[in-house]
Amino acid sequence: MKPTGLVFYINSLEWQGEWEADVTYAKNDVVQYEGSAYVAKETTINDLPTDTEIWDILAEKGETGEGVGIPGPDGPEGPQGPAGIQGPEGPEGPPGADSTVPGPPGDDGADGAAGAPGDDGAPGADGPAGVPGPNKVAFTFTADGELTPLTGQHAFPIDDTWTITKVVARVGVAPTGSSVDVDVLKNGTTIFSGGNEPSIAAGTLVDTSTTFATTALASGDFLTVDITAVGSTTPGEYLVVQVWAERTGIGALAYNTIQNEGAGLTQRTTQNYIGDSVNAVDNDPAGTTDVTINHLATGVHTVAQPFAVRLNGTLIGTRKAINITGDATAVDNPGQDRVDVDIQGGGGGGGGLSLQDGADVLLADQSTLKIHGPGVILSEDADNLRNILFVGGGGSSTICIDVRDFGIVGNGTDETTKLRNAITQAKQASNGLTGSRIVIPHKFNIGIKGEIQLPSRVSLYGAGGPRGSQLSALGGFTMGAHQAMFTIGDKFGVGTTDQAYNCRIENLCIATGIIANLKAVYSTDIQEGSGLFNLFIKELNAPAILIQGPQSVDSPVAPNQFTAQNWAIAGLEILFGSAVGTVPYLIKVDGAASRNTIDDITLNGNAATEGIWVVDSQVGMRAIHPENCTRGIRVGTNAAVSVDTYHGNSAVGTGISIDSGADTVHLTNLEKNTGTTLYADAMAGGGLTSTATKRALYAHTNGSTPVSA
Repeated sequence: MKPTGLVFYINSLEWQGEWEADVTYAKNDVVQYEGSAYVAKETTINDLPTDTEIWDILAEKGETGEGVGIPGPDGPEGPQGPAGIQGPEGPEGPPGADSTVPGPPGDDGADGAAGAPGDDGAPGADGPAGVPGPNKVAFTFTADGELTPLTGQHAFPIDDTWTITKVVARVGVAPTGSSVDVDVLKNGTTIFSGGNEPSIAAGTLVDTSTTFATTALASGDFLTVDITAVGSTTPGEYLVVQVWAERTGIGALAYNTIQNEGAGLTQRTTQNYIGDSVNAVDNDPAGTTDVTINHLATGVHTVAQPFAVRLNGTLIGTRKAINITGDATAVDNPGQDRVDVDIQGGGGGGGGLSLQDGADVLLADQSTLKIHGPGVILSEDADNLRNILFVGGGGSSTICIDVRDFGIVGNGTDETTKLRNAITQAKQASNGLTGSRIVIPHKFNIGIKGEIQLPSRVSLYGAGGPRGSQLSALGGFTMGAHQAMFTIGDKFGVGTTDQAYNCRIENLCIATGIIANLKAVYSTDIQEGSGLFNLFIKELNAPAILIQGPQSVDSPVAPNQFTAQNWAIAGLEILFGSAVGTVPYLIKVDGAASRNTIDDITLNGNAATEGIWVVDSQVGMRAIHPENCTRGIRVGTNAAVSVDTYHGNSAVGTGISIDSGADTVHLTNLEKNTGTTLYADAMAGGGLTSTATKRALYAHTNGSTPVSA
């Protein structure tokens, strides 16, 4: 019998075999090391079994004896050996007791079969009255899935007076063996006679019936549908029955109010269209009556209608007839429903316009005149009932380019990139020529969101004039170095030039959009043949025009690099924007050389605005008309200015102001309104000449007391 004190201890041991250094052993694990068995006291790794702090010896290796001894008594029971191979599965044991802990929920089961239809609920309360419905409706009944015989339970109530026109029955899946038959009942009685109920034959999908015992439906009636046959072999599926009816009652049937030139007529259920220009037909599929009114129908009009008669866009009168006299013939042309009028051109005896070629040879009269070539551009002036023909000048030395060729539509949206592309192409096309002219048609408004640089020999021209062709700065405008919509003849850099010969902005409206600090035009080197002509500059919140030359103290380029001479500004109207800040001047010429002109200018500024300011420049002026300016013309240091014909508005604080240090000033034909001071002040040399002064001229000459001219 084994000692009882060892049973528990030994049964708790775990035999692990030969000791290995890199294995983790738990408490009570038993290993063999150098012939002895050791048991771990605690969890250990890489601790030799001979370490008595970690291991206890379980069985020490005995010494080899001499000879063969007699067998000793049985030793104690050894440690439990390793687990053996798994044996065969044993018989199933008896069921265990039911668990008292609920298990997790299982997956949802498949949907069960649909239950039988429930009973119809009680009718709900009447809703509010709806708007009048259409004059043709389809009362629709449906049955989903495979059909079964059915006595109609769903009653469709009728709320007006209708006439049944047809009944259409259709299935989604055709029956086999026999037909699908339906019956429509009004108040429980069939509406058909003589077996004319819809019957969808086997293998087909639809049947229509138009033969009825009764067609009248009145408010308070109700309709039901019975399915009397479904197909003997395979039933049909997905049935739709439509009962078509047209409204015959008068409730809410009047047309919407019809007006005669703004005056409403009494609503009626019937409209009667009369006259030879009217054609009315019934459109049954659309449920409409289509009325066509021809402006000029074949036949005789009982009342002639007046029409406007214009000559070259000017209204002559509004009459019902035109009487043509003079060298003209008029022939009725019934085949084309018109009267043909032939007005003679005064030469050649023909019906067209007589033309001569360059050798004065008379050409045959034709009904069409074709003008073509690179300088011809045609745009429409619909407001004045005319077309505008623009023919570019200069012969072969100047080419005209239509902005529409670059996809510009001129509807006021941003087309900056397209305009720059047009200018680039125009610059390339101008090589070897006097220049290229970019033409903007009448009624075009090109939006701009960034500075446009206009190079030499490229011009912008408005075919519609300063009130008809426009360039507009848009919100979000990206300012360039010059803070201007357009720059002329500037490449900004010492040693580089782009002198602007034959570079013009002409016949246009420029709107700067009341954008702060945005000038209309800036130039550092505007040259011969260049300038600004016939422009309307408006919506200003900054100076309109700044022309700088090499002598300007503000010029960013080296002195004498640019000259800015032989340019012209003519025919300008400049309008200051409303409700904006202070603007120092409208036109400034600073550092320009000789032979420059400013002609026929109307300026409208504000109380803090110089009209025209000239510094270090030579400028001749004529026909200057400033309004609402602190000074109409300011002659600055080293400026040589001549003014012929000046008229100052009463709102101008000072007409012509001459700074100390001005060079030469020549003034003739000056006029001011009452309250305007017109004088020359503190000239540093030169003489003051005034002739034909209409009212008053006051002058300081070398600091002397002002004297009247």
